[in-house]
Amino acid sequence: MYYLALVGTLFPSLLFSLKSIKADRLFAFVFLFLGALAVFRYGQGQDYFNYRDLYDSVDYYWSNQPLLLLLQNDPGYVLFNLIAIILGVPYTVFMAIFTAIILALFYFFLSRTCRCSFVSLFLFYGVIYMIYVLSVVRQGFCMAVFYAVLYPMLKKKKLKQYVIGAILLSTIHLSSLLFLLFPFVKFQMSNRKILFLFLVSIVALFIGPAFLSKIPIGVIQERLGHYLSESSDNLILAKVVRCLIIIPLFFLPSKLLNDKELYYCRTMMFCGFFIYSFTSFSELTCSRLWGFFLGFECIILSRLSHLKSLKSYRRGLLLYYMVITLVLWFKDINAAIVQGEYRYCSMFSYPYISVLDSEDVLNHYRTNLGFSDKF
Repeated sequence: MYYLALVGTLFPSLLFSLKSIKADRLFAFVFLFLGALAVFRYGQGQDYFNYRDLYDSVDYYWSNQPLLLLLQNDPGYVLFNLIAIILGVPYTVFMAIFTAIILALFYFFLSRTCRCSFVSLFLFYGVIYMIYVLSVVRQGFCMAVFYAVLYPMLKKKKLKQYVIGAILLSTIHLSSLLFLLFPFVKFQMSNRKILFLFLVSIVALFIGPAFLSKIPIGVIQERLGHYLSESSDNLILAKVVRCLIIIPLFFLPSKLLNDKELYYCRTMMFCGFFIYSFTSFSELTCSRLWGFFLGFECIILSRLSHLKSLKSYRRGLLLYYMVITLVLWFKDINAAIVQGEYRYCSMFSYPYISVLDSEDVLNHYRTNLGFSDKF
């Protein structure tokens, strides 16, 4: 099913986006298919069972140790869990509803801001969907709210509502406090400043991690301790891929920079690269923070796909990003297999498991069903 979804987003991107053709109904149909896969999945996504363990424990800790529950978890998400538990909603239904809300918000963003661009949908499926919709749903929810609700507020300079919204999102995922920095980014930043930002980022990316990892972060260190302890041999490769994503944006033709939104999104991508570089001492932390900026890449590709001029340049750049997205999608599939401890499958045969499948189907592929180890 996931491979069918890959074909369903890749080929329309090649057919329509490269020719600047809109196909809104087909776009809605493909997104609905992606939504159905996510909503009716079972046990898929690295944190699916981790969230189930939290869900199962909320009622007990709220009755016996509420302060501990709130200190160890984000209170906004705990509140969502508590409301669902009081209403008698099973975890599978809660997760399905929560996922549906995330997808509805992302659809609003992709259909309105990205104007139903299939290449943006392909990017969404390739680098956002597999992680922020299927797995780390709290951050995915915050991302979806930002791009569907807060980003339009930011463009209209409704800063009071924006700040309140960002603070509320931080109760669901603490990293959403990053959104409070976005209003300080100028909508128009000169190429010199962007070049300086890029060079500083490169130094931090490849030289600074050993130094930055020693900076004390006080109380936050205990909360983020497990993030700081995780790294892998693939981090260098991940850094190179981020560079491949960001470098072409510096060489966008000046004609394109008349598009103020594209100009702003390019600036935000370089700011995201800066933050990624200065947190690259932790693979998990930097990748999660980088995730917040992926929507800006969707907007950039959308603006390029609807461009009528510079056809050869536009097509070449879109193909370049589509190839990178395809590689990252397979990487995410492989990570899902490794982290979910799947067996009897490979990166080319990753199964789709739904709520309609039996326990035997799930146990055939999975060796680890979470801390509570129950179906």
